[in-house]
Amino acid sequence: MANKVAALATSLLKIKPILTITEGEAIPVTNPRTTPGAMKRILEIMGQKIVKGQPLHVAVMHADALDKAVVLRDQISSQFDCAELFITEFTPVMGAHTGPGVIGIAFYSGD
Repeated sequence: MANKVAALATSLLKIKPILTITEGEAIPVTNPRTTPGAMKRILEIMGQKIVKGQPLHVAVMHADALDKAVVLRDQISSQFDCAELFITEFTPVMGAHTGPGVIGIAFYSGD
């Protein structure tokens, strides 16, 4: 019941939660109210976590939100020198838990 209430509140307030996943644990980072604000924050987090001077590998993932994924990919491309940068769909399991419209990134720097 708590998850449904949280989802309803997030939807009504137009909050776009940003989570990081470390060792299988989802950790809330921030809750911007707009998609552009969420994308900006994702890029800031990415900039803080990458190792400068190392090749950057990035996957932009989406659940029925290719248009948003393309925008995010283009922003990443313009701000970072990527060895790899591609778009892919979330797995059906992820999509079932989040619903359509979700975007995210996975990245690492190094060989």
